[in-house]
Amino acid sequence: MKFILGVFLFALSLNTVAQESTCYGTTNNGRLGNGVKLPRSGFNFESYGNIPSLVGRTYVHSKVKEIILQAYKMLETEQPEKRYKYAETG
Repeated sequence: MKFILGVFLFALSLNTVAQESTCYGTTNNGRLGNGVKLPRSGFNFESYGNIPSLVGRTYVHSKVKEIILQAYKMLETEQPEKRYKYAETG
């Protein structure tokens, strides 16, 4: 019974993690479904401040998050002495 419950919970977690974001509408009149939050900081980047993060203004499309984090990773190698800041994304 515990094994079956474990498999069920594992499968459920994969579905939640793997769910891709969806954009609806337009820039002026739209919304983001299943948005993901950017991390507040990394090795060479940080949020401009805590307020945007606290009020939910650092959510982006799941693919955008991947692209942003890959870009910071590339910059980590190319320009290791620099630290970047991002503002709200909304």
